[in-house]
Amino acid sequence: MAGPRGNLAESRLHRDSAVGSVPGPSAPSPGAAYKRPLLTNMQKLALVLLLPLAACSSFGWDGRGGNLTEDQKKRGIRDVASLSNEYETESFFRSVRRRSDGRNNAFGRDMQSITDFIDRHFWNYDANDPSVNYPSNTTKFEHIGRFGLNTATSLPVVDELTNR
Repeated sequence: MAGPRGNLAESRLHRDSAVGSVPGPSAPSPGAAYKRPLLTNMQKLALVLLLPLAACSSFGWDGRGGNLTEDQKKRGIRDVASLSNEYETESFFRSVRRRSDGRNNAFGRDMQSITDFIDRHFWNYDANDPSVNYPSNTTKFEHIGRFGLNTATSLPVVDELTNR
């Protein structure tokens, strides 16, 4: 025995199939409650974007010179809140620059340490050795030439030819 809803669904199915269309999803029953999500995606996005602005202490007209008279504005007088905000901003970015400079200097020291290691262990060079660090007019090519000449002349074949 079908109730009133069953007859309606049967007649609807019969009517849709008679026309040749495929029946769509059935409507929710009146007893089933529709559960709306707590927040939609756009509401979440609005909260993420607008809450930090609302929490900002400089959000608004305070400290923007709104409480100064026109004469004071013409003379270049600024209110205490705007001066305080500017000082806080400058001190924040000064500390950002200081930390950035410190990181750059540490990176430069590390790179210089690598160079000193290579100089000391591969080239037998110490930057603090006064007997090595004297002014010179010789270039790397000249040193390579001297090295090649000294190496070549120390070979037994060359030594045999030059001493005969």
